[in-house]
Amino acid sequence: MSKLDWVISFDENNDYIKTLENKYKISCKLSLNEIINTTIETKTSDIFNFSVENEAINNKIKEILLITNYKSFNDLELLEKEALIIIYINRFLLKNKLKESDKQFFIDLFNWIKNISFYFTNKLNLNIIIHSKRFKDEYLINRCSYKFCNFKDNCEYNYDKKSKKCNSDHYVHNMVYADCDSLINYLTKNNLETADHHNEMMKCINTLMFVINHMYNELKSKLFYSKNGNIDELHANNNIQDRVKVVNRFDSLNDEGNKKLFRDKKDNKFINKNKFI
Repeated sequence: MSKLDWVISFDENNDYIKTLENKYKISCKLSLNEIINTTIETKTSDIFNFSVENEAINNKIKEILLITNYKSFNDLELLEKEALIIIYINRFLLKNKLKESDKQFFIDLFNWIKNISFYFTNKLNLNIIIHSKRFKDEYLINRCSYKFCNFKDNCEYNYDKKSKKCNSDHYVHNMVYADCDSLINYLTKNNLETADHHNEMMKCINTLMFVINHMYNELKSKLFYSKNGNIDELHANNNIQDRVKVVNRFDSLNDEGNKKLFRDKKDNKFINKNKFI
């Protein structure tokens, strides 16, 4: 395993951060097999070593878990907090196997990410995805298949609403919601003292970390270079898969016990996944 260099920074004086109304930035560089290779950059005034033993980090995590009024923050700030939590989870599990005694705290962490992802899913009018409860032995934790757009924040199809729609992913909060739900379901139903699926959990966590950081970086870059500067307008999908049913791996259309539900944007009712919204 290559050496990891983790830092968290707080900058109250930087004009750029003030412009974006960001209260803190995450900076991390890591290389984890071939799954993760991403960087979140920031200028720092005060730097703390990113470690699960660090009291400053632990206090920041506890503060984030208390946040329930998401409208008090802009979308970029919420994505930063989401990124901090998933990095914290990853950093902890790289050094430790999750024990039964620690399980509830990590369920709370995943629940926070799941809830903020649900908030973004509704805000961006994305389909809600729920993984099937039918797990195969080799896939105890279901994961979505992500296909990010290679053009990122330069994609004219996603950000120029007059153009054709993009055929790749940009903001996939509905998939993050589904993957967190799958992790929570696994943790809830399994005794970690008798079942050892650490590697399978790490695959999902590493994927989530990459995905959340990717969305954060794309929105941050788009906001920085955009003349508009409106986060709510830039944090949006113009995707050809919008409003279309999504079927995840191992789901069965005839599985009556495991139907997906999607939110009807017009009247907030839930309808069967076999219907289009």
